[in-house]
Amino acid sequence: MKRSFDNIANSYARLESLMFGNSLQHAREYALSAFDVTGAQKALLLGDGDGRFACRALQDNPLLQIDSIDISPSMLHCAKTRIQTSNPKLLARYNPINANALDHEYPLSHYDIVVTQFFMDCFKSNQANQLIAQLETTIKPNGRFAYADFSIPQRRAWNFTSRFLVAILYHCFRLTTDIRARRLPTLTWPESLESETKTEFLKGLLTCENRIKR
Repeated sequence: MKRSFDNIANSYARLESLMFGNSLQHAREYALSAFDVTGAQKALLLGDGDGRFACRALQDNPLLQIDSIDISPSMLHCAKTRIQTSNPKLLARYNPINANALDHEYPLSHYDIVVTQFFMDCFKSNQANQLIAQLETTIKPNGRFAYADFSIPQRRAWNFTSRFLVAILYHCFRLTTDIRARRLPTLTWPESLESETKTEFLKGLLTCENRIKR
């Protein structure tokens, strides 16, 4: 079997729910507050997976247009199916792009908001920071970068447990997908992307942050 995110596209939501309940979805939906603040009309999603966030964002923002980049054709198909099932009219505002995010050419100052959720953890630190630098250029001034991902809490009681859980997740994903990362990347944010709001779920295992471009 070829390793690819296509292998888990149809079962991704069930696996996620089995391991974490609704916590990852709650973490995703934290980004919706950034849409409210900006009145976003043009959004870029990276690694949205099976489309649960895209579907909710389109439902809540009737003027929103979404470009969604994913390396997995099966994930994009799941997202389109979910959106169509919810409301076929929403598909007119959803543009799936099958591409490698690292190789994609991003237009300058084009998006009101860029969203990456449980996506940067697929990359090594140098790749993730290279991508952040690219994405910074495609955000309009006063636009937002909404981010959610796994993290290792500093609280001693949860530090070991979190490291163990993250290590298991990487092992499982490396067996089925083609990610090469083995640990969470260390992210370096450009000074132009100022932290605006931040929260945690599962005692710090999940971190969500909305940043504003100055």
